Amino acid sequence: MSSDVVDNIPERLREELARRGYSLAGAARAIGDDSSQSLRDTLAGRKKCTAELLARLSALGIDTWYVLVGVNNHASSVQSVEFSATCSTIPIYDIEAAAGSGRLFDAERIDRHIPLDSQWLNEHGVDAQHVVALTAVGDSMADTVNEGDVILVDRSRTKPDGVFLVRVGDELRIKRVQRMAGGALSLVSDNRKYEPELITPEMLGRGEVEVIGQVFGHLGRVS
Repeated sequence: MSSDVVDNIPERLREELARRGYSLAGAARAIGDDSSQSLRDTLAGRKKCTAELLARLSALGIDTWYVLVGVNNHASSVQSVEFSATCSTIPIYDIEAAAGSGRLFDAERIDRHIPLDSQWLNEHGVDAQHVVALTAVGDSMADTVNEGDVILVDRSRTKPDGVFLVRVGDELRIKRVQRMAGGALSLVSDNRKYEPELITPEMLGRGEVEVIGQVFGHLGRVS
């Protein structure tokens, strides 16, 4: 087996996870790992892709022969979906890496890309160039958005009310954002065990809180 074939195993594995619709967190959870770090290290080339890992991934429908040697029956169909004129390619960002500065998404690592139907985006009044995606964590918005869901965010829409991705300090949160009197905002969770959080105009003015964009779907419409 040539060195090029071996060196490209992580990239082919990433392609297969994307083909099957798995995020890093979702795939790790599906194969029984408590954390996505081991799989993340494999995709980054920091760890070897073991036979034991491939055996577990095969249960998810991953084409392990393609991962190993680069030959499959999916390549032409994957390419045609990604580059079809009827599809828009949307970047999925690593939520852990993204939870940082005000340059959010501008200098963060793209985990992978997914194709979305351009007509579906148009029906939602969304311009693909403003759309980013990331994986949700936590249960504060269950069952509207569940942990492991890939959420779709329209960065051109930042005016409440609705479900939004919000940066509070160095944390990213998915909340229902409601306008309050005097320019304040209320961050509300659909899971009622979490209390609403009041964001004052002063916090907004100091840049402590930023409304990143509206969550309009998670591979489906947010209610």
